[in-house]
Amino acid sequence: MLVVTGVIAWLLVSAPTWASALDSPRFPIWACAWLVCGAALVVSARRRRLDAVMVGALALQAAAVAVMVGLLSNGFEGMLLVFAAAQAGRVATPRVGVAWIATQTAVVAVVLGAHWTPKAALMLMPPYVGFQLFAYFATRVQRELTERSRLEERLRIARELHDVLGHHLTAMSLNLEVAAHQTTGAAHDNVRLAQSLARLLLGDVREIADSMQHGRTDLAGGLAQLAATVPTPAVHVAVAPGLAIADARSAHALLRCAQEFVTNSIRHAGARNVWLAVRAGPSSIELLARDDGVGARAPRPGGGLSGMQARLEELGGTLVIESSDTGFAVNATVPA
Repeated sequence: MLVVTGVIAWLLVSAPTWASALDSPRFPIWACAWLVCGAALVVSARRRRLDAVMVGALALQAAAVAVMVGLLSNGFEGMLLVFAAAQAGRVATPRVGVAWIATQTAVVAVVLGAHWTPKAALMLMPPYVGFQLFAYFATRVQRELTERSRLEERLRIARELHDVLGHHLTAMSLNLEVAAHQTTGAAHDNVRLAQSLARLLLGDVREIADSMQHGRTDLAGGLAQLAATVPTPAVHVAVAPGLAIADARSAHALLRCAQEFVTNSIRHAGARNVWLAVRAGPSSIELLARDDGVGARAPRPGGGLSGMQARLEELGGTLVIESSDTGFAVNATVPA
């Protein structure tokens, strides 16, 4: 919708010039600037964060408008600055957004003053500034309302996960504990395996609920909880002292990889021990996970390993798999 409305505004604002200035020798250059403005408008409207591409597209729009005003101004081209301000409202803080509006308005005002007169520029710029500020803050308020609505929904889902699933999984784990004392042999081992999986799932639910409520992931705490909730195999955790991961998504991805590795060790490897180590490299954070299970000479990534790899690659990370008769190992990395 933002792209469509922007293109419509771009076409309507330029319509008077197209209708009256086709014979002007300046028109071809004006038309080139007009096309650059439209292309930059489409690019910036599709961006979701203030990155180099977004800044470049907004700057191209302002520059193109200035060129259009300097060549064949009809007084309407400045309205295109309003759309640039609205786009800035989606990604820029008020300090950055207001500074951007002031800068692009000043540039166009100087060009317009040279094309017409300084008095004409002073008369036209205040309405342009007013419309730009309105567009910027209206878009920003809309974004904040959307974020608030999304946060409220996340909190509701987190409470449901914690209260409903957490309650039933705790009850299941307690019943499996009772069953473990009433069985022997292979049945006892199967009950213990089921209990490990139930505790692991309970830890996952609590971690997901906490992450959704607070928007952060405590990697060291999550790994410690993982080790505490899984009786077999024994999970040994080593995290570099003072290690902190600023990006919550990266911490969450590494924790998910660790949980998936432990689950695979329980289900497939028959391991007695799992070792999880997190360390910081010069340009990456690494999770080294290995077990002492049966391993495999030619492991084929299933849904779990493929999901781990996709999760890491989305963040610019990697997953390396190693397997032998003496155990299974993965090396998961995310950019530091």
